[in-house]
Amino acid sequence: KEKFSEFLQQYQDIVKTIPKNILEVSDEEEVTDEEEDNTASSQLPNADEDSQPISTFGKTERVKKIEQLQEKLKSLRGKSLTQVGCLERKGLKNRLKKKLKKEERMKLKMKNKQVPLKEKIHKLDKKFNDHEEKQNENKKEDVVYSKFDFPDCGDGNSKKKKGPIDPFRMLQKVEKSNKKLQEMEVRGRIEKVKEIKGRIAWDVAIQKAEGQKVKDDVELLKKSIRKIKNAKNRSKKKWDERENSKVQKIEEAQKKRKMNLLNKKKEKKKKKMKKLIKKGRIVP
Repeated sequence: KEKFSEFLQQYQDIVKTIPKNILEVSDEEEVTDEEEDNTASSQLPNADEDSQPISTFGKTERVKKIEQLQEKLKSLRGKSLTQVGCLERKGLKNRLKKKLKKEERMKLKMKNKQVPLKEKIHKLDKKFNDHEEKQNENKKEDVVYSKFDFPDCGDGNSKKKKGPIDPFRMLQKVEKSNKKLQEMEVRGRIEKVKEIKGRIAWDVAIQKAEGQKVKDDVELLKKSIRKIKNAKNRSKKKWDERENSKVQKIEEAQKKRKMNLLNKKKEKKKKKMKKLIKKGRIVP
């Protein structure tokens, strides 16, 4: 309902801003040329007429200036001009070109002012129609079943409370509950034990229906615990072997280094002895 009211408000605001005649758009702009000291409001048509080089709609100051420049250029055509006359003609051409470009820009500006307004109206209409369609679809989908009361499932991402995943803890829980039931049977509270067992069976059935895995079998839990222990032992064994191999490699590398250092020392001594024998300081 809030969205619908927002759409309506936006639609009404835009409708208020639309003028009575959309095609008539007025624009007041300052003319900043050397020859144009005065400002005037200009009105241009929406449609571009390719046959006419300029727009004469409203006889604005800009249009009059362009016409004057065109007349001056026409008067200079076919005449033998001096250097000053040629320069004057060139200047007139440049000025005329600038003014024509400015006129084209103004036409485009007027067009662009009208387009966004129409687009806004179109978008609001579309939003309004989409909102109505969604409301109708929701009404169709809201089917009520009187005999069945389904619980609200919520989103798929909503978290569910889960029990203990660790098999050690699960086994402890199951053994504890079994022990309590046995104690109650010994005391003679058989009816109460039956009631508790029925409730547990019902809870298990509901959990299975919801797609949860129920692990309440003692033998299976013990089997999974054995598997976990074996896996831990295997990984520990591998780790110990890895550590031992690492230590052995380090020891071997250190031995090799020591041997290399001793060999280098021996070679140095041999070289020194050879030099001393050559010089005659030592007799072999």
